[in-house]
Amino acid sequence: MLRFPKIFFILISILLISIISIGCGGIGKLLKADPAPPSGFIENPEHLKEWRDHAPFHGIWFQDKEKFDKTRSKFKTIYFAPVTTDFLQEQGWWSSLNTVDFEAYQKELQMLADYTKKSMDKAFENDPNKVQTVVQTPGEDTIVYKIAIVEVVATKAHINAIGSVLGAVVPGGGLVKSSAKGSIAIEVKVYDGESNELMITWADREQDPSTIFSLADFSCFDHSKKSIDNWAEQLVKLHNTTTKDRVEDSSPFTILPY
Repeated sequence: MLRFPKIFFILISILLISIISIGCGGIGKLLKADPAPPSGFIENPEHLKEWRDHAPFHGIWFQDKEKFDKTRSKFKTIYFAPVTTDFLQEQGWWSSLNTVDFEAYQKELQMLADYTKKSMDKAFENDPNKVQTVVQTPGEDTIVYKIAIVEVVATKAHINAIGSVLGAVVPGGGLVKSSAKGSIAIEVKVYDGESNELMITWADREQDPSTIFSLADFSCFDHSKKSIDNWAEQLVKLHNTTTKDRVEDSSPFTILPY
């Protein structure tokens, strides 16, 4: 059996940590998901532009940035409407490879939609700054979020299982896992609860992070749930800053085993 010196594993560990620390710059940026095609939920998707100096999304649009910054303090409450999947784009047989049947797939989609609203509510409820209070009925002092899940590609759990085994015994076998990545994309519209004026739209797409081993690789939608949680955390940070501040994107790598 071929044996490697300890220094080899030390160097590999240092390299892995260095790559992870790069985050979304350099190699990390290249491994992030590409934008999802417009779904129709946002009426004018051509207005969406990258603005990485502020928001970690593929595209964002403000009706009036200066006005929003000046008047945002009036929003004392925040409301997340039930998340829709009506604008979901068809993915083909590979995307739904883990799904038993159409009915089961619809249940899984509804589960993700419900999870998205709960994750957003929870993130703001747990915000120590309490910048806005979560409500279930919007009022005059409410900022209103309408979210659509427009893409869901399930993680290929069984292929990841094969890839993990191959990776342990065959050089390069772990590359099988790279073809089993899932993804999720959302589009978001933000309204003034008093005037019902559309103030902001944004869209983003995330894919499963690269990892040596993660229990989420063996589940169809655990990585998607993590992406949803990341969006919720980023949104809280955006609400705690102004448009002059920057909120970092999530890393395309993870060393967490779950």
